[in-house]
Amino acid sequence: MRTILSALAVTIATSAVAGQADPRALKACQKTSKAFTKIAECLPDADVAVRTLDAFSTIYPAEAAPLKDRCTELNADNLSGAAACVTNAIESGLSLRKSLPAGSDLSDPIFAAVADDGRWSKLESAIKDARAAYPDKMIWGMTLYQPYR
Repeated sequence: MRTILSALAVTIATSAVAGQADPRALKACQKTSKAFTKIAECLPDADVAVRTLDAFSTIYPAEAAPLKDRCTELNADNLSGAAACVTNAIESGLSLRKSLPAGSDLSDPIFAAVADDGRWSKLESAIKDARAAYPDKMIWGMTLYQPYR
């Protein structure tokens, strides 16, 4: 029985990687559980997180990289948490930028790099595309994470 379950888990994991999921997402899920049922639950969230973090690196300038690095560090065992940390920090930056007096400068290169509506729109589009691969799954619902600080 154990052999059958192991073979089934490998088949499910392999087909997920071959079909849609990023191998890094599978690896992250396998760190948290060996049970194929838990990997199946984890994989959509982790895959969208990987794609979100990759899109962030492509869309945002190098000055924004410390945000991703810090969020990844704070949420080392939680790939979805790292992505939520990044996206929520960006949303906070955008909100702050809109409330600052005209001409204000925080002298913060990360804030300056992430508080950009155009880039945020591109990232939102990338996240939407990544989520579309899992139409029947609520992605990042009630995700617990460590926020950027």
